[in-house]
Amino acid sequence: MSCIDLEDASDWVEVTNTLPSLEVLILQYCNLNINFHPIYHVNFLSLSILDLSGNHLGNNIPLWVSKLRSLTSLSLCEITVGNGGPIPEHIQNLTSLVYLDLSVNSFNTSIPSWLYSLSHLEVLNLRENQLTGTISNEIKNMTSIITLDLSENELQGDLPTSSMAQLCKLKEIDMSGNTWNRSISQILDSFSGCLSDRLKVLKIQDGQIYGHLTNKIGQFKSLTDLDLSSNSISGLIPESLWQLVNLEWLNIGNNHMEGGEFLDPWSYDTGDFYIDYEEAALLLMKGELIEYNKTLALVNIIDLSGTQLQSFDPSSFTGNNLCGPPLTLNCSTNGEVTVVEKNRKEDEHEMSWFYIGMAVGFIVGFWGVCGSLIFNRTWRHTYFAFLDCVKDQIYVASLLKLRWFRETITSCYNSQ
Repeated sequence: MSCIDLEDASDWVEVTNTLPSLEVLILQYCNLNINFHPIYHVNFLSLSILDLSGNHLGNNIPLWVSKLRSLTSLSLCEITVGNGGPIPEHIQNLTSLVYLDLSVNSFNTSIPSWLYSLSHLEVLNLRENQLTGTISNEIKNMTSIITLDLSENELQGDLPTSSMAQLCKLKEIDMSGNTWNRSISQILDSFSGCLSDRLKVLKIQDGQIYGHLTNKIGQFKSLTDLDLSSNSISGLIPESLWQLVNLEWLNIGNNHMEGGEFLDPWSYDTGDFYIDYEEAALLLMKGELIEYNKTLALVNIIDLSGTQLQSFDPSSFTGNNLCGPPLTLNCSTNGEVTVVEKNRKEDEHEMSWFYIGMAVGFIVGFWGVCGSLIFNRTWRHTYFAFLDCVKDQIYVASLLKLRWFRETITSCYNSQ
């Protein structure tokens, strides 16, 4: 029932209360009237999924919600306007919750201790609030947590290393947009232990973290998504970063990092360094010929034209068997055309013949049919007579079919 205007329906709770077998109730953006009639006995206790997102309920959610002990999923995204106050305390009674979405509200207190006691929670979304304070040691009680989104808040301070390390099921965590003011080494230490083998997504964009990104990052073998952009991380990019073979997305832009020897001779400032790469590109950056042969065995041509490589100084490519701009060495030898250029010309030649053939085919086909009808009266009359005959046959067949259909319907109706 999402996006249905229920502003004038003050009895929607009473109506819902007449459905004892109800298991899923989704009322997103229904403009619910918060001045609904209170209910003292809840009949829909079998409800497992409740979504009231997008309704301005404030932080005082209905008391009957806390009585839904079988509730496993609760979405309260965008329910507050202005000063949201604390996170609604009634939620602490929902001990069976597996999914909890409190994102895009204005909750402006610290994370309450009772929230950490929801041990069955697998997904907790607190994105885009105004939550303050630090992460409590009690987070260790959230032993089932898989996805944790704390982004775009005002959280700060140390992460409880010993407690975070006990969240062995955690696979995704987003801490972006907070003021942690901690070194990247301290952050990574917080995710050591059993987390290092399971963590897949780590996002700390604009988290006010600093220091050198060391080879500690290499312990997170399962990482597929790493975002450390818009921070103050400095130093060389560690070689272990490129050993994360499962990594699919990497963003370390807007930092103060530099390329290491493994990127030689492309040692350049990475203030705007942004990589979206696949495994083949990763191996290419390592620069090991044996990996080229194994991974790029079917590659015939690599075209890097139009990239920023041509903006480097020629001395940056010293020691490599390279040719072409910005180097003075021409890629052609003894006036012979290179394989790449030869293949490119062949492609252009084939494309030209394609368009020529298409034009000739159109001319022959069009004038072969239409021309004969225009200039030969007998053929023209025969052709249009044939079309008239086909039209009449279709018309007669349609009438007969329609008549049969009407008679069939009439006979069925009369038989009843």
